[in-house]
Amino acid sequence: MSEEREPTRDRNAVKLERLELASRASNEGIWDWWTDQPEIFYSRRVLEFLECGKERAPNLFLPPHDSIYQDERAAFAWAVVRALEDSGPETLAVDARIITGSGHLRWLRVRGSVIRDRAGKATRIAGSMIDISRRKAAEAQVEDERYLLRQLIDHVPLQIYFKDLQSHFVMANQGLADWMGLASESDLIGKHDRDFFNNDHWKPAEADELGIVQSGQPIVGQIEHETWSDGKATWVLRRC
Repeated sequence: MSEEREPTRDRNAVKLERLELASRASNEGIWDWWTDQPEIFYSRRVLEFLECGKERAPNLFLPPHDSIYQDERAAFAWAVVRALEDSGPETLAVDARIITGSGHLRWLRVRGSVIRDRAGKATRIAGSMIDISRRKAAEAQVEDERYLLRQLIDHVPLQIYFKDLQSHFVMANQGLADWMGLASESDLIGKHDRDFFNNDHWKPAEADELGIVQSGQPIVGQIEHETWSDGKATWVLRRC
């Protein structure tokens, strides 16, 4: 190791210590890797994420990336390869599940700044890690609930839809798509009643929907005479 690099690393260690103290409140940990060395610096918080001591802590950025869960391993490896490319990106950003020292899975959000020499070669990458396991679990729960809602509205014998504040369709079931003469519920997304009905129907219907939003009071059991753009007329029992 050169004499010039050692003082530089000492100064960097002090800076990292200050940054670690400042970042504790945000639950972030710090890492610092000189790319020509197998060793890596992890702050105490990162070691807690990894659930291992300094001596046993793996360098996550070196292949074969055994500590990265297999489903994210390829994307993680590619992000590191890109960061190490000559004149590559200035940042490394990747989310991945890591296998901790106790065998648990933990989602980490990894961010780093790439330092390059004059030739564009990556000499050092330093950044932060934060545990996003709770966030990922919440996202998975939302996806599960969305799936269950989708299953429900697709299998009830009713025409169901959801609209935004401008009365555009944002979700609908196949029953409504069939009623509207469309092949798929996706054909309704972004459409407005004016795309299907004449003014005598869609304007009062839009006013009713805005009234529901403003008052919070539903409309139940209202019989409506639908007048379509092509002249067809239908009667429906509305509940919204």
